Amino acid sequence: MKVLVMGGTQFNGLALVRELCHTGHDVTILNRGKTAANLPGGVRRLYADRTDAGQLRTAVGHAEFDCVYDISAYQPEDVQSMVDLLRGRVGHYIFASSTVIYAAANVLPITEDHPVDRGENQWAYGINKLACEDILVREYRQHGFPATIVYFSMVFGPHNLIPDREQRMFVRLFRGSPVLILRRWHDPGPNRTRLRRSPRTPTDNAKHEEYHTRAPDGVSYRREPRRHDRGWLKPGLEVPICKPPSVDARCESESGFQKGKSQLSNPAYP
Repeated sequence: MKVLVMGGTQFNGLALVRELCHTGHDVTILNRGKTAANLPGGVRRLYADRTDAGQLRTAVGHAEFDCVYDISAYQPEDVQSMVDLLRGRVGHYIFASSTVIYAAANVLPITEDHPVDRGENQWAYGINKLACEDILVREYRQHGFPATIVYFSMVFGPHNLIPDREQRMFVRLFRGSPVLILRRWHDPGPNRTRLRRSPRTPTDNAKHEEYHTRAPDGVSYRREPRRHDRGWLKPGLEVPICKPPSVDARCESESGFQKGKSQLSNPAYP
């Protein structure tokens, strides 16, 4: 598969590039060239400031791609320029959005059709992501542009650009606070996708598998670990200097979770 990754030199993008190369794909990245990265052999690197439409057109030229992963689009102009550039030249355009777009909920998890927050409580990052999504939904409905929106929440792992995310988790461990382990229901439903466990990071496999999950159909997806993925948490639960209690949450259906009917292995921790 011939793949273009927008960005590709830091955290999520770099993990994705390595996974794509590991699985034998022909990978090209496009960025400004300001970040040094230990890229796998064979990766082609294009240089352009994506906010400059002329630079973008010159860098990409007449190339066509089976898949474009847009990891670095944060403004609606970023997405619109890609749509204009790639129309008729891409098999599948995958936009990395964020769960920050959704309105607050008292019961988790939420579904893809949960109300979004476009009000005063939403911050600029979320408003811009929503504007990007609006463009893709419109282009899909009016012109059949092959786009998929993928939502990510808190992303953890090596080389995180926001290191305090990991700090919060370890503070919780050191305090001995309970760790909730969510057991997924058996059938994620037609608009859900599952993520395989891997010795690599969860993020790279999530983005890599999105292309293979379903053909472009205008449907948006949230990424969630499949049930029984305690393995990701096990190292943290075995830190020698702290022994926090773990709490399993089980339920037979999504509606059960929505209605707060999950069963906790230790009822002492609500």
